[in-house]
Amino acid sequence: MIKIYGTKMKPCLTDYLILVNPFHKIPEDYFDGLELVEMRGYDDEVFRVEKEAAQQFCKLQKAAAEIGIEILLSSAYRSVEKQRAIKEEFTAEYGEDYAERFVAEPGYSEHHTGLAVDFVAEIGGRWLIDSKEIIERAGELQPVYDILPKYGFILRYLKGKEEITGYPAEPWHIRYLGDPEIATYITAKGITLEEYKDYEHRHSKEN
Repeated sequence: MIKIYGTKMKPCLTDYLILVNPFHKIPEDYFDGLELVEMRGYDDEVFRVEKEAAQQFCKLQKAAAEIGIEILLSSAYRSVEKQRAIKEEFTAEYGEDYAERFVAEPGYSEHHTGLAVDFVAEIGGRWLIDSKEIIERAGELQPVYDILPKYGFILRYLKGKEEITGYPAEPWHIRYLGDPEIATYITAKGITLEEYKDYEHRHSKEN
């Protein structure tokens, strides 16, 4: 049985192309009608993911397994309160400078959307869990990146695009966009969601 969560049980009005980053705060009304379902991830931990994104992630998992890579959730939806707690925890443990660089401000994390998930992977019988190791072996995850668009996902934070996204490259962080064609376009062009949204905005003004 799938348990569904929502602040207000309205018809789902999820904006799958919503932009949340260090420069764009999530709108307070975004959570109205947001449907989250429970999914079990790595180490049997329970995460919440937007309903449609969860369904597509399950399909992505199956496809990845067929090419020899098992992927499991390691992070998903976070409330603003949870993000605040994480920020305070990292500040206390690693210092303010580190926390400012690597942890989003409450309200500015893409994880608030329920559309962003982090994953860990098993390759050749070994789990890649540590972020440093995932970065070092990201090339081995390319077969997964190649099939992301088919299920409406993109690799969100790309190397060389840090000034645009506001974050370092994260080869474990993917984002559901709801439309495989848009995800395919973004991936093929090697651009970010920010660049796509900017192009979309300029193109709409020209027309």
